[in-house]
Amino acid sequence: MHIKHPIPGVLKTMLMAVWLVLAWLCCTAAWAAPSASVVASPSSAVAPANVTLSVAVTADPDPVTVTRVQYVNGNSSLGVVTTAPFSLNLPNLGPGYYVIKAYVTLADGQNTMLTSTPVALTITGGTAASAAVYYIHTDQLNTPRVIADQSQAVVWKWESDGFGSMPPNEQPGTAPAFEFNPRFAGQYFDRESNLHYNYYRDYDPQTGRYVQSDPIGLRGGINTYGYVANNPVGYTDPFGLMCVSGNGFTTCFGAGGPTFRVPTPPGFPQSMGPGDDFYHAYDVQRDLNGADSSCVIEGMMQAPTPGSPSPALPQGTRNNAVVGGVDNWVTSYRTNDLVTGALVEVNIAGVGDGSLFGPGYVARYVRDGVAHTAGEGTNWKQSPAVTSHAVQSAANEALWGRQMSKIIESAKNVDASNSMKNVRSWPIITAFIVAPMGAAVMMAILTPVADKFDFLSMIGLIPIFYFFAAAPSFAIGIPLYLVLNYYRRLNLLTILLGGTAIAFLSAYVIRFPDMAALRDVLVSTAIGVISSLLFWFVWRYHYMK
Repeated sequence: MHIKHPIPGVLKTMLMAVWLVLAWLCCTAAWAAPSASVVASPSSAVAPANVTLSVAVTADPDPVTVTRVQYVNGNSSLGVVTTAPFSLNLPNLGPGYYVIKAYVTLADGQNTMLTSTPVALTITGGTAASAAVYYIHTDQLNTPRVIADQSQAVVWKWESDGFGSMPPNEQPGTAPAFEFNPRFAGQYFDRESNLHYNYYRDYDPQTGRYVQSDPIGLRGGINTYGYVANNPVGYTDPFGLMCVSGNGFTTCFGAGGPTFRVPTPPGFPQSMGPGDDFYHAYDVQRDLNGADSSCVIEGMMQAPTPGSPSPALPQGTRNNAVVGGVDNWVTSYRTNDLVTGALVEVNIAGVGDGSLFGPGYVARYVRDGVAHTAGEGTNWKQSPAVTSHAVQSAANEALWGRQMSKIIESAKNVDASNSMKNVRSWPIITAFIVAPMGAAVMMAILTPVADKFDFLSMIGLIPIFYFFAAAPSFAIGIPLYLVLNYYRRLNLLTILLGGTAIAFLSAYVIRFPDMAALRDVLVSTAIGVISSLLFWFVWRYHYMK
């Protein structure tokens, strides 16, 4: 029995590791991951205050271009700016404590979104002398725990159990009571109901559960009222819609992408998000350019990964998405968006199941004429904090973008093949027969024999003229139809122009080289118009019946 020696596999892994280390050394020697920060000017003021927000993005040495900035206060949007310098003026701000962040979208081909560090803004009532700056200290989950003034005196403190059932101490010292309403990440305390507003639903700290059921029902798990899989010490849920793993399934809510649920692979975390170490996310996009969306998504199902994969199946298919000659095992699922019902292809991998880039997932879908390959994970090899953002973007484009382009082109070829089948059908064949026939008959009528009209001679000329007229009709008309149908440009105008050109060329072939007579030109054009209209009505009947 022949036993495969394990050294080649080990050598491949070692070589891959050496390559990654060298890439890291080359790309991070003078590079910093793109980051964003918000500046509020002024940072404290007396109401009514005029405050200007601006954002600064740093990336060295890779240049980045900002396309969109959204400023938020807690869960409330303050405004969206899409033009440089991306600053936002907030006039007449009332008294309050604002925790402001910015979501910055980059023009890198993947619409990467950066989340800035929060900045505190204090607007007080009264006189300018009463304005003050306070510092918010958070725990590992960005939950506010202590607030101190400029003298480092604690003015607010929240010591509670994991689910937040105990209220904060708003007067831990001798200073007046300090009101501060943000709670767990994404939550805002409502004093009238004693609930935490969590955007999509409300959280009850006394029970450690949501008041409303999960909007997607049991598809998000059997416990539809639970908060962060009953582990608030380890996880957060900023929108009340967390991607969690439990009961053998993982439910993911992509930012602007599909919502799906698939079996949890070995080593997949209970949650995954921007706060995790080495977190990364990307969205490689390709415009369909007229290709049929159902053909494109089916192409993704048949080729869920680069290489030579097996089709994605509802029960999952193990595929080896080899990268650089190194095994990279994933499980490919054919599933549906839990919200829209649209088809979604999901490749998911955990830790220790043969994946080179686990834990993480890739969701592939088509929406609004655009094909998407959106990925999310926490493997250090793909983290912008380790390798250059530009390198990661180029790698994703080369890996996924190239494959999507091939799938889209293949879908277009399928469309063209179907168009050829339609050309062979009787209505369109009839239209191509009628166009040269009309030209042949008219040219026969206009061709005198021995300087006089001879009906029998005219009848005899029709087959001869038709033979010459049919050649350009089929040689030009069918390819023209295929091209127009391929690019979704088959309409009355294009058919009218195309049919006119066909009839004109047919008459030119018949009367060559004597094509100078204005009468022949006008007659040929008229025949082209009539033939084109006939083609249009037959085509409409064929496709609209």
